[in-house]
Amino acid sequence: MSKNSIQFQLLLSMLLIGIIYGLTFHYIVMPFMRNQLLHCILMGLLFGIFNFFIAHMFFEKFATLKETNKFLHDELKTDKLTGLLNRACFDKNITEINNATPTRL
Repeated sequence: MSKNSIQFQLLLSMLLIGIIYGLTFHYIVMPFMRNQLLHCILMGLLFGIFNFFIAHMFFEKFATLKETNKFLHDELKTDKLTGLLNRACFDKNITEINNATPTRL
């Protein structure tokens, strides 16, 4: 998944949480609450908890994908039989060394 896709999903989930919060606030909670200060505090806490859990869910997915990507990247470099670096990684390292060291005549 790309970074833009993750951001779009996060935006959609936060908007959905806001809509659910608005509907809950208007139709379910408002008729039962007479004290406005207590009402505002409780709904703010509830909304914050919902947002935290949604953001935490996306963070966990992102962390899992990042770990998997690192594992696969490391697996690409090694030979399965010997556990040593493979030819493609060796060639890449040699090219980086040649480009990094200045040549003297």
